[in-house]
Amino acid sequence: MHLALLGSLALALTATPTLDELKASMPNLRTWRQTGWTILSDAPRRSVQQVQRTLERTRQEWDRFLRLMERPRDAQQAERLCIVFAKAEEFEHFAATYDNLSISAEQVPGYFSPQHRWIIFLDPGDHADLDDAWNRIDQAQQRVDDAAQRGESVDEAQRQLELARDELASSEVIRRMALTSHETIHQLVHETPAFPYHAAWPQWLHEGLSTAFETADRRRPFGPDRDFAQRRRAFLERLDAGTAWTIGQLLAQSELNHDDEHQVNAAYVDGCALVSWLSRSRRSTFALFLDSLGRPDEATGDRPDINAVFKTHLGDPEALTRSWWADERRRR
Repeated sequence: MHLALLGSLALALTATPTLDELKASMPNLRTWRQTGWTILSDAPRRSVQQVQRTLERTRQEWDRFLRLMERPRDAQQAERLCIVFAKAEEFEHFAATYDNLSISAEQVPGYFSPQHRWIIFLDPGDHADLDDAWNRIDQAQQRVDDAAQRGESVDEAQRQLELARDELASSEVIRRMALTSHETIHQLVHETPAFPYHAAWPQWLHEGLSTAFETADRRRPFGPDRDFAQRRRAFLERLDAGTAWTIGQLLAQSELNHDDEHQVNAAYVDGCALVSWLSRSRRSTFALFLDSLGRPDEATGDRPDINAVFKTHLGDPEALTRSWWADERRRR
């Protein structure tokens, strides 16, 4: 999530602390280095190493996307900051202290702060919605203990315990990669010169682009020109149910109420699907749209209307929606 998109949740922001001040205020956070990033975290070593690798791979895939879109890449490789908390309460306290945000980690597990230029998120190991997986581990462990007390074979119970542990570990890894890549794209959009007028983009476009970079396998290429199965399934379900938003509906949505499930799904799921489709099927004109959106008029200084910019570069939203949805259905 992009902090500037939180609307009324974001109040007056505090001055940006130095790295030394942050480290002094949170001595339990260790410092890690990754090319282009400093990481502060109290998460387990293995978790941080996964974040490190995902940061680097996301930067590489962002560069690949910019090459495809024929946009300028970041030659300076400025140092950026990533903060990963192991506990929800500490994540929420940090957000309240430094970004004046009153948020729930369950609803907002991470964000990018354009003023402070950091990305911050909660390591998935402490996400409340993984409680069911932890409960299955506890139940499996109890079956192992019970079998041992009865003098029975623990082989089957032990196998179920290992399956439960593997399920939790896999879920955590996938969420960690997706969350890291998502927030990193927010940071790179803001910090790199590819799209200088990104501040004027609507919220669904910011979230759609970042969601399109989510991945469950960082070893393979990922980004808007590649499908992320979880998000694609969600979009096809909405398309089949008749709840997917048209391009016209997305263009009309300038704000995003994170308490409105319909708006959130439209921004993250439908926005991601549209960004991905345009990146594949209308790459050059989509790049022109992104570059022109928010560019002020040279004479008046006024920013153009998003509908006018869209029609200029991509055509009629209603007709394009029909083409988009037809293509999505054909390649099921």
